[in-house]
Amino acid sequence: MISPIYNAASEGESPLSPTYLAIYDVFYSYVRALAAGDIETAVNCFAADAVIECSGIHIEGKGAIRTFAGRFAAQRALGANLSHIVADFRANIDGDRARISSDLLRSVCKGDSGRVLPDCHYQCELVRQDGAWWLTRCSMAFDHVDILE
Repeated sequence: MISPIYNAASEGESPLSPTYLAIYDVFYSYVRALAAGDIETAVNCFAADAVIECSGIHIEGKGAIRTFAGRFAAQRALGANLSHIVADFRANIDGDRARISSDLLRSVCKGDSGRVLPDCHYQCELVRQDGAWWLTRCSMAFDHVDILE
């Protein structure tokens, strides 16, 4: 598990509590898997009927999420080195449900060139089932989606 470097206090839960860290770990695993081109790890962070909303695109269910994650893997296969840095992570935990928000600082390098991409802001919902946390909804907002094209 990777601990948050930049986190803000959550409402009702210490940022060092096992519940908070478990929620952070699911989110971090998802964004790290996207950057690494690890499709199955990214998909396995989500509930079966999860939804991703990304710049007007609606993605629903694990099959569609697998296709979405595959776009990042394809970029990686073409030599793109993606980096995602989680910042300002916040969690509001209410029993077996949680809402999180985070900024994501992104960069991409390919060959001898690299660039910083526009920041991305995540709003996600999670549910705990059978002791594990799952992403059920993620909304991403950023200036453009050139990394996916």
